[in-house]
Amino acid sequence: AVVSTQSTGDERPVKESPVDLGGMLTLTCRARGAPFLNSRWTKAGKVLPSKKSVVIVDDAGSAIVSVIEVPVFSVDDTGTYTCEIGNGFGQKVEQSFLLQY
Repeated sequence: AVVSTQSTGDERPVKESPVDLGGMLTLTCRARGAPFLNSRWTKAGKVLPSKKSVVIVDDAGSAIVSVIEVPVFSVDDTGTYTCEIGNGFGQKVEQSFLLQY
């Protein structure tokens, strides 16, 4: 399986990483901004429950790392995952991950 990663406004080539079926998959999205940032993950356009992701925020709320983990990657986990980070002010950060088998 392959994970292809692309960020909004990023003109660099799509980054591809191999993923083993049955292995752990971790998708990570990072951003900085103020005031406090929020994150949301979707798969194929549907919002994933917040219990599926872990969010780490610095003390000032100006930096965020949002992580989603799939403990045992399977063919059912393939699809497009999108991480959105924003605060309603300025530009929203969006990063997409396409999981293909």
